[in-house]
Amino acid sequence: PPRRERKLPSRCVSDPLEDERERGEARLFRTLLGSCYGPQGGLKLLRNAVGGPTVATSTSAVLLPALHPPGPVLRLLAAAVRGHLGRRGDGGLFVALLASLLLEGGWGMEVPPGLTGRVQGRLLQLCESYLRSEECACRLRVDLGSLPRLLSLVLTVLGSKPACLLSRRTARHVSTALLRSFLHTVPSSGPARGDGGDDGRPTTVTLGHAVLVSAVGPPVEETRVLPGLLVETPEVAVSVAGGSPGAEGSIRVAVFNTSLSGDVAEGGERELRHEVAVGVSAHGATLAQLLSLGERLLALGVRLLACQKVVHPALCQFMEERGARVLDRLGASLVEPLCRLTGARPLGSLAGVVTPAQLGLVQGTDGVRVGEKRFLHLRGMDAPAPPVCTLVLCHRNDAALAELKLACQAAQHALQALLKEPLALFGGGCTETHLAAYIRHAAMGMSEELLQELRCSRAQVRSVASHLAGALEAVACTLSQGRGTHLVDSRFGHLWVAWRVALPDEDWEAVLQSCACGAVVSPPPGVSWRWLGQRGHRDSTSLGDEATAPTPLLAPPDPPPSLLLDSFTVRSNALQVAVEVASLLLDVKCTIEDTN
Repeated sequence: PPRRERKLPSRCVSDPLEDERERGEARLFRTLLGSCYGPQGGLKLLRNAVGGPTVATSTSAVLLPALHPPGPVLRLLAAAVRGHLGRRGDGGLFVALLASLLLEGGWGMEVPPGLTGRVQGRLLQLCESYLRSEECACRLRVDLGSLPRLLSLVLTVLGSKPACLLSRRTARHVSTALLRSFLHTVPSSGPARGDGGDDGRPTTVTLGHAVLVSAVGPPVEETRVLPGLLVETPEVAVSVAGGSPGAEGSIRVAVFNTSLSGDVAEGGERELRHEVAVGVSAHGATLAQLLSLGERLLALGVRLLACQKVVHPALCQFMEERGARVLDRLGASLVEPLCRLTGARPLGSLAGVVTPAQLGLVQGTDGVRVGEKRFLHLRGMDAPAPPVCTLVLCHRNDAALAELKLACQAAQHALQALLKEPLALFGGGCTETHLAAYIRHAAMGMSEELLQELRCSRAQVRSVASHLAGALEAVACTLSQGRGTHLVDSRFGHLWVAWRVALPDEDWEAVLQSCACGAVVSPPPGVSWRWLGQRGHRDSTSLGDEATAPTPLLAPPDPPPSLLLDSFTVRSNALQVAVEVASLLLDVKCTIEDTN
């Protein structure tokens, strides 16, 4: 249609980071997301301008789509965070907070923005090399046979989401169930990762599926793991599915990933024209084809017809009258684990020849009720079928249940990443303060050749390194949301939080119990301490302002089994994304925004 209004000119802004409005929006963006960060973070109530449901959340996956940042700079930052979440599933608030701090700190630096980006990129490379080296003292190798370590990783992920409304007991119950579902998907036999077969080549191990199903109403304690697959069904159909077919033996299954409604063309969703003779009904011919398909399936012994999309009511009635069961509207998320459970091949055409090799088997079916929902429980056959299980998440609060489901998905990503890289980083902010100490020392020892390559002076490198290290320490301090006094020891570089101020006649070590991650259970003797942030009401001459950490920093000896752990893959990728997007935004000279 012709344009009814005059086209407006694009909005062009030179040096957008020099604009006070843009800076104010960036500070507000950082403050808003920073107040949600960590287990002490506050919840945000989201509601659109025209009404609708109110959502309580502290997760970046829910916050960012609802915020709609006004400026192009913040929109680019939000897009980078969403890209990280799409790949890793967690750590979005860390990316947004660290990038915002680097962006704000770069405004007042005397170092040019382009040079700041180059130096930050080089320091990032040094951090990545350090994290992947055997000398790294802030990472921990996780044995997949060590259940306490795996449980600590899951508890850390769930504990960082306060909107889940979990107590310590219920968080441990959900973490145990989630860990059980993950272990159910790992094959119990076969070569381990990296082991070769008889010909010496690496062997690929296929993991199973852990499907998440949520139910509002029951308490969190009813969260459990069921082997097999749960498919939500109407109440009247549960008793039919739990009858004699499961008692007679295995049930043959046919799975379709195309529509069986009869109103969609065989070639897809596009519109096609048919030529029919006079007096012939196209709908009647399609229905006859569907019923013919049902007869062929029944002749092959199919007693369970599963369809990703809609099944014609006449075909449903035809199958059910002959003792078969129909499950439709499953969606793509359930068809894949259903095929893995049954061994069936998804059928994409109703006109093709169906062979017994394309069908699958289930051991039996029964009805399961969770709260107000009714499910059909499909029990798979024994090996070699890949393991498939269902994690049933329960909660009395609808918003908390949605948040819990997102947290469990993030924990699943972290556990699956352990199979590729069985490494974890110390949580609670200890990795951030440890890397900050490493960055300061790396800047002091940077060679002259590298300075010439970066085309900068040593003073400029130290300034950028102090800025990057300070941003990492600020992120670590944000975990406690302004509560307590933060210190860093010079031996391990870990974060310590004093939840009360030391009395005039006692030392600071007396009010420190353990480091933030729990790897160091008591203050090490003979070390110096460095303050972070606000010093509180009392100063001490024994606490220096400069970093005096030795090189290399030491790893904590014999960390306890239960401590705070972060996913190595998630956190290292989040650090990379945050530094790179901040360096990119600092170098932006002009933004052109289409206002139409």
